[in-house]
Amino acid sequence: MKICRACSGRGLITLRLLPELSVTESFVESAMMSEHKDFPCPACSPSAPAERVSFVTTEGRVLIDHAVVRPDYVNHVKLRMAGDIGRHMLEQGHITFTERMEDPDLEFGRTPRKILTGKVGVITAGQVTTMDERAAIHQERLAIEVINEATYAINLWGSYFGHKDISKEIACREVRAALQAVLKRRESAK
Repeated sequence: MKICRACSGRGLITLRLLPELSVTESFVESAMMSEHKDFPCPACSPSAPAERVSFVTTEGRVLIDHAVVRPDYVNHVKLRMAGDIGRHMLEQGHITFTERMEDPDLEFGRTPRKILTGKVGVITAGQVTTMDERAAIHQERLAIEVINEATYAINLWGSYFGHKDISKEIACREVRAALQAVLKRRESAK
Protein backbone atom coordinates (compact mmCIF):
# COMPACT_ATOMS: atom_id res chain seq x y z
CA MET A 1 0.00 0.00 0.00
CA LYS A 2 1.38 3.39 -1.00
CA ILE A 3 1.46 6.02 1.77
CA CYS A 4 0.21 9.49 0.93
CA ARG A 5 3.01 12.06 0.90
CA ALA A 6 0.68 14.89 1.96
CA CYS A 7 -0.69 13.37 5.18
CA SER A 8 1.63 10.38 5.84
CA GLY A 9 -1.33 8.03 5.64
CA ARG A 10 -3.42 9.81 8.30
CA GLY A 11 -6.08 10.89 5.80
CA LEU A 12 -6.07 14.27 7.54
CA ILE A 13 -3.93 17.34 7.25
CA THR A 14 -3.54 19.74 10.14
CA LEU A 15 -3.57 23.42 9.31
CA ARG A 16 -2.80 26.29 11.63
CA LEU A 17 -5.67 28.74 11.87
CA LEU A 18 -4.59 32.32 11.44
CA PRO A 19 -4.48 34.11 14.78
CA GLU A 20 -6.40 37.25 15.51
CA LEU A 21 -3.91 39.99 16.28
CA SER A 22 -4.67 42.57 18.88
CA VAL A 23 -2.86 45.80 19.65
CA THR A 24 -1.47 44.49 22.92
CA GLU A 25 0.04 41.20 21.78
CA SER A 26 2.95 40.59 19.47
CA PHE A 27 2.84 38.31 16.45
CA VAL A 28 5.07 35.75 18.20
CA GLU A 29 2.74 35.53 21.20
CA SER A 30 -0.34 35.16 19.00
CA ALA A 31 1.36 32.56 16.78
CA MET A 32 2.26 30.50 19.85
CA MET A 33 -1.38 30.51 20.96
CA SER A 34 -2.79 29.84 17.47
CA GLU A 35 -5.22 26.99 16.99
CA HIS A 36 -4.93 24.05 14.64
CA LYS A 37 -7.68 22.16 12.85
CA ASP A 38 -7.74 18.85 10.97
CA PHE A 39 -9.16 18.68 7.44
CA PRO A 40 -9.59 15.72 5.06
CA CYS A 41 -6.45 15.23 2.99
CA PRO A 42 -7.06 16.61 -0.52
CA ALA A 43 -4.57 14.14 -2.00
CA CYS A 44 -5.97 10.85 -0.71
CA SER A 45 -9.57 11.51 0.39
CA PRO A 46 -11.67 11.22 -2.77
CA SER A 47 -14.80 10.06 -0.97
CA ALA A 48 -17.79 12.11 0.07
CA PRO A 49 -19.15 11.37 3.55
CA ALA A 50 -22.46 9.52 3.35
CA GLU A 51 -24.21 12.01 5.65
CA ARG A 52 -23.70 14.74 3.03
CA VAL A 53 -25.30 12.67 0.27
CA SER A 54 -29.00 11.99 -0.27
CA PHE A 55 -29.73 8.53 -1.63
CA VAL A 56 -32.74 7.92 -3.87
CA THR A 57 -33.67 4.37 -4.85
CA THR A 58 -36.52 2.77 -6.72
CA GLU A 59 -37.38 -0.78 -7.60
CA GLY A 60 -38.88 -2.29 -10.73
CA ARG A 61 -39.94 -5.83 -11.50
CA VAL A 62 -39.59 -7.43 -14.91
CA LEU A 63 -41.29 -10.66 -15.86
CA ILE A 64 -38.71 -13.12 -17.18
CA ASP A 65 -40.91 -14.04 -20.17
CA HIS A 66 -41.11 -10.41 -21.29
CA ALA A 67 -37.38 -9.82 -20.76
CA VAL A 68 -36.39 -12.80 -22.85
CA VAL A 69 -38.94 -12.30 -25.63
CA ARG A 70 -38.71 -8.50 -25.79
CA PRO A 71 -35.36 -7.02 -24.67
CA ASP A 72 -36.82 -3.54 -25.30
CA TYR A 73 -39.18 -4.17 -22.41
CA VAL A 74 -36.27 -4.09 -19.89
CA ASN A 75 -35.16 -0.72 -21.31
CA HIS A 76 -38.74 0.52 -20.98
CA VAL A 77 -38.73 -0.46 -17.27
CA LYS A 78 -35.36 1.28 -16.75
CA LEU A 79 -36.69 4.50 -18.30
CA ARG A 80 -39.80 4.30 -16.13
CA MET A 81 -37.63 3.83 -12.99
CA ALA A 82 -35.44 6.79 -14.00
CA GLY A 83 -38.61 8.88 -14.29
CA ASP A 84 -39.66 7.78 -10.78
CA ILE A 85 -36.25 8.74 -9.37
CA GLY A 86 -36.35 12.11 -11.14
CA ARG A 87 -39.87 12.82 -9.84
CA HIS A 88 -38.79 11.99 -6.29
CA MET A 89 -35.68 14.20 -6.57
CA LEU A 90 -37.84 17.04 -7.87
CA GLU A 91 -40.31 16.66 -4.99
CA GLN A 92 -37.46 16.62 -2.44
CA GLY A 93 -35.90 19.79 -3.86
CA HIS A 94 -32.74 18.12 -5.18
CA ILE A 95 -33.27 19.65 -8.61
CA THR A 96 -33.04 23.42 -8.98
CA PHE A 97 -34.37 25.46 -11.85
CA THR A 98 -33.46 28.87 -13.22
CA GLU A 99 -35.48 30.92 -15.67
CA ARG A 100 -34.36 33.56 -18.12
CA MET A 101 -35.81 35.24 -21.14
CA GLU A 102 -34.55 34.43 -24.60
CA ASP A 103 -32.12 36.86 -26.20
CA PRO A 104 -33.97 40.15 -26.83
CA ASP A 105 -32.58 40.44 -30.38
CA LEU A 106 -35.43 38.49 -31.95
CA GLU A 107 -36.70 38.38 -35.48
CA PHE A 108 -39.51 40.82 -36.06
CA GLY A 109 -42.90 39.38 -35.09
CA ARG A 110 -41.52 36.34 -33.23
CA THR A 111 -42.82 35.79 -29.69
CA PRO A 112 -40.04 35.71 -27.05
CA ARG A 113 -39.61 32.48 -25.12
CA LYS A 114 -38.62 31.78 -21.56
CA ILE A 115 -35.63 29.44 -21.18
CA LEU A 116 -35.84 27.04 -18.22
CA THR A 117 -32.65 25.31 -17.03
CA GLY A 118 -32.66 22.38 -14.58
CA LYS A 119 -29.64 21.46 -12.49
CA VAL A 120 -28.87 18.51 -10.22
CA GLY A 121 -25.62 17.56 -8.45
CA VAL A 122 -24.56 13.94 -8.68
CA ILE A 123 -21.93 11.91 -6.89
CA THR A 124 -21.22 8.45 -8.26
CA ALA A 125 -21.80 5.51 -5.95
CA GLY A 126 -18.08 4.67 -6.07
CA GLN A 127 -17.23 8.04 -4.52
CA VAL A 128 -19.35 7.48 -1.41
CA THR A 129 -17.71 5.53 1.37
CA THR A 130 -19.76 2.96 3.22
CA MET A 131 -20.28 3.20 6.97
CA ASP A 132 -17.96 0.22 7.54
CA GLU A 133 -15.20 1.79 5.41
CA ARG A 134 -15.57 5.11 7.23
CA ALA A 135 -15.47 3.37 10.63
CA ALA A 136 -12.30 1.48 9.63
CA ILE A 137 -10.66 4.69 8.39
CA HIS A 138 -11.64 6.50 11.61
CA GLN A 139 -10.25 3.66 13.77
CA GLU A 140 -6.99 3.62 11.84
CA ARG A 141 -6.56 7.39 12.14
CA LEU A 142 -7.34 7.28 15.85
CA ALA A 143 -4.83 4.46 16.37
CA ILE A 144 -2.11 6.38 14.50
CA GLU A 145 -2.76 9.51 16.58
CA VAL A 146 -2.63 7.52 19.84
CA ILE A 147 0.57 5.75 18.78
CA ASN A 148 2.23 9.07 17.90
CA GLU A 149 1.11 10.68 21.18
CA ALA A 150 2.20 7.67 23.28
CA THR A 151 5.53 7.36 21.47
CA TYR A 152 6.25 11.03 22.11
CA ALA A 153 5.34 10.73 25.80
CA ILE A 154 7.34 7.53 26.31
CA ASN A 155 10.39 8.96 24.53
CA LEU A 156 10.13 12.11 26.62
CA TRP A 157 9.68 10.26 29.93
CA GLY A 158 12.70 10.49 32.17
CA SER A 159 14.78 12.43 29.64
CA TYR A 160 15.25 15.24 32.14
CA PHE A 161 16.84 12.84 34.63
CA GLY A 162 18.75 10.84 32.02
CA HIS A 163 16.62 7.68 32.35
CA LYS A 164 16.68 5.49 29.29
CA ASP A 165 14.41 2.67 30.45
CA ILE A 166 10.73 2.86 31.26
CA SER A 167 8.72 0.29 33.19
CA LYS A 168 5.77 -1.51 31.61
CA GLU A 169 3.44 0.07 34.16
CA ILE A 170 4.52 3.61 33.24
CA ALA A 171 4.41 2.81 29.51
CA CYS A 172 0.83 1.51 29.85
CA ARG A 173 -0.09 4.64 31.80
CA GLU A 174 1.39 6.80 29.03
CA VAL A 175 -0.61 4.90 26.36
CA ARG A 176 -3.84 5.42 28.34
CA ALA A 177 -2.98 9.10 28.82
CA ALA A 178 -2.24 9.40 25.08
CA LEU A 179 -5.66 7.96 24.23
CA GLN A 180 -7.36 10.42 26.60
CA ALA A 181 -5.36 13.34 25.16
CA VAL A 182 -6.28 12.41 21.56
CA LEU A 183 -9.97 11.97 22.42
CA LYS A 184 -10.02 15.29 24.28
CA ARG A 185 -8.28 17.07 21.36
CA ARG A 186 -10.75 15.57 18.88
CA GLU A 187 -13.71 16.57 21.05
CA SER A 188 -12.51 20.15 21.34
CA ALA A 189 -11.98 20.32 17.54
CA LYS A 190 -15.69 19.66 16.90
